[in-house]
Amino acid sequence: MMRSSPSLIPGATPPFVSENTEDGSTQVSRACLLSDQKTPSSTLRPMWKDSNSSKMPEIHTSAVKMDKFENDIKALIAAHRLDLQDAVNALDKLQAGQSPKCAQISTEAKEHGHAKYIFTFDDIKLKVTVPWWMPGFLTPGTPGQTKSILKGVSGRASSGQVLAIIGASGSGKTTLLDRLGMMPIMTGGSTTGSIQVNGEDMTYDFFKKHCAFVNQDDRLWRALSVDENLMFAAKLYNPSEPDTLRRRRVDKMLTATGLRSCKDIKVGGPLIKGISGGQRRRVSIAVELMGSPDLLFLDEPTSGLDAKAAAEIMSMLGELAKTMNILVICSIHQPSSRTFMAFDQILVLSKGKTVYTGAAEKSIRYFRTLGFVAPPRMNPADFLIEISNPDFTEAKQVDMLINKWKDHALGRSQSKKILGKTTGADIELADGRDVLASHRRASGVGTKSADSSLVWQVVILLHRGALGYSRNPAAYIGRGFLYFIMSCLVGGIYSQLDYEQTDFLYRLYAIGWGLVTPSFMAVMTLPVFLHEATVFEKEVRNGMYTPLAYVIASFIVQIPFVFVTTMLSVIPFYWIVRIHPSGDRFILFWMLAFSFLYVGESLIHMSTAMFDNFLILLGIVVSILCTCFIFNGIFIDPELVPWIFRWISFISPHSFIYRGQTKLMAAGVELDGFDTCRIGCWGPNGDTALEFLPVLSPNVDIGLMVGLLWTEAVVLRIFQWLLLRMKFN
Repeated sequence: MMRSSPSLIPGATPPFVSENTEDGSTQVSRACLLSDQKTPSSTLRPMWKDSNSSKMPEIHTSAVKMDKFENDIKALIAAHRLDLQDAVNALDKLQAGQSPKCAQISTEAKEHGHAKYIFTFDDIKLKVTVPWWMPGFLTPGTPGQTKSILKGVSGRASSGQVLAIIGASGSGKTTLLDRLGMMPIMTGGSTTGSIQVNGEDMTYDFFKKHCAFVNQDDRLWRALSVDENLMFAAKLYNPSEPDTLRRRRVDKMLTATGLRSCKDIKVGGPLIKGISGGQRRRVSIAVELMGSPDLLFLDEPTSGLDAKAAAEIMSMLGELAKTMNILVICSIHQPSSRTFMAFDQILVLSKGKTVYTGAAEKSIRYFRTLGFVAPPRMNPADFLIEISNPDFTEAKQVDMLINKWKDHALGRSQSKKILGKTTGADIELADGRDVLASHRRASGVGTKSADSSLVWQVVILLHRGALGYSRNPAAYIGRGFLYFIMSCLVGGIYSQLDYEQTDFLYRLYAIGWGLVTPSFMAVMTLPVFLHEATVFEKEVRNGMYTPLAYVIASFIVQIPFVFVTTMLSVIPFYWIVRIHPSGDRFILFWMLAFSFLYVGESLIHMSTAMFDNFLILLGIVVSILCTCFIFNGIFIDPELVPWIFRWISFISPHSFIYRGQTKLMAAGVELDGFDTCRIGCWGPNGDTALEFLPVLSPNVDIGLMVGLLWTEAVVLRIFQWLLLRMKFN
């Protein structure tokens, strides 16, 4: 049995074919436009529009209404940039179980190879129990108490859409986004509920391969240009991509995000002038888009920007979502009217519960049915937040809105179950997804670092790190300058010392201060490495590279920079103080200092893997350095130290370098004035003088001391890697 309906396109055959299936139900097919004959796109007009109506005429069939067909066609047009004829053909092929090769998917869709994804989250709950032992300054809550933040939030969105999470301050926007984006939960947190993609639970492995998270703070390499940030991201995300294609993709991204005019300007940060805040936010988004994600999460992408910049950011995201068929999920704080217009779907939160979720354009209409009418010309977002703000609205009103939506959502869910109704977004483009996925595998586009080798990742990170450190004055350039100044200063203070009995102790002090000054000054790089740790965390979570590649690359790339800064620290000090009369021991003296300063570098990097608070890190690093300095070998005999602290003398890097450098200074050197000395005598030469001190000795093996220092550096890097693995597992 067949029934036909009016043609949707001039000259086309009837689009609906109704036929009986094996189980006796009526199956409605749209397989009437499968011919190869093409209608010029210029002659096509949307089938739901005519001269008298802006809506699609309703065609009564036994299973599908015309508005559903309209939604399906719109979804294909938005997802793959098809014209109307191609969208109908593609839908016919997909639903008939045939290959959609005849559908001319756009160049962009082919190039990015994105599949259709339906993202759902159901009954998300999250509560935090602050441990009783946690210090109050480490948590916003009260130790020993439990706080429920999310209380059963549900929602859905699909590829090609922008879902915005809005609500008053403290409503749970960022917490929900972090939960959806697989971000770690704070200490004491526990969560329930399901997060699914195409009906399957979203895993961390899926997130690394198909998703990206853009943090509220811009985590970029500040000393690199906009173009360099994107190019390095493209190399790490897509290792097998040809250079010409990679260059073309970067250029297209620069154009799409409006960054071409500033592509050669550094991103900028402290001590580095760079691009504006709005441009920096667009760079953060563009960097993650280089990995061709299917789902993009953004934490308040418009915060700190003016209204114009915020509107441009959201307009860009909306356009990219449809052009590249990406699902964009973001939390937004106080969006403007123009920003609100870029949303396809919104989720309004209040007190951790849902007040509304659905089409943004239908939100005002929904609340009007509840008796809440938005004043003329009022920002819709302001209106929604105002009526649901528990801080400035009666509790009864907020609870009523929450309960009304709960009843509304329950009724809608039951209706779907009874009627078996689905929307256009529910249609699973399975064959289309397989074709696009196979295209991605064949072309290598969109393949993240899980498929790249460790060697490739290390090489690219080495190149990026070398450029970044060489341009950032806060990393090594400024430190080298200060090392040189302090070396001259300390050397000048002790410049009048000679090889006499009365001066020997002061020469020991000079070496002590000469090595401790640069080690303590290394803490000035904490802000640099702390920011680098946040960039690393974002990039690893998004699947750009592995923690092991980062640790190896940072270990290698910092060696030449520490090498140069050590030269600037040692050369003035050694020659001004005249560490040895002949100067032939300079290389060994410098080698000890280089190894020692690299241990300090490794200590700082390991510390940034443990904590992300600058003051805590500063206190920890300085405390460790001070404790080790006490055990350098001149201040106290380790045998006189309580056993609970004595072990520190065996691992103190200050002890290793001090024992080696004092030998280089004193061994084999004659000390004048021993014959006439009456008090404070050290012996006729430096060898006997060193024997007076319990830790120092003229027989110290310099090679062993250097080896011990490098062993400590390697061990600290291994600890760093283990800490990072624990964090990401």
